[in-house]
Amino acid sequence: MKNLLAVAAAVAALTILAPVAMAASPSKNGAAAGEQGKGMSSVSLSQEQAYEETYKTDKAQEEQLKGGGKSR
Repeated sequence: MKNLLAVAAAVAALTILAPVAMAASPSKNGAAAGEQGKGMSSVSLSQEQAYEETYKTDKAQEEQLKGGGKSR
């Protein structure tokens, strides 16, 4: 039951962060000059890191559930 709640929380966090991460992707300003990532603020970078961590946690929990809920 705790695993199910953890997965639900991870999915909720992912749902909240996904649009933010998509909005934080570099625009076409400066893309021709090879400056794609220069416009990202530190807030956008921390949101991207949070998104990546949530994704990794979600995948790990998914694998744990596929294995019958046992720790590997």
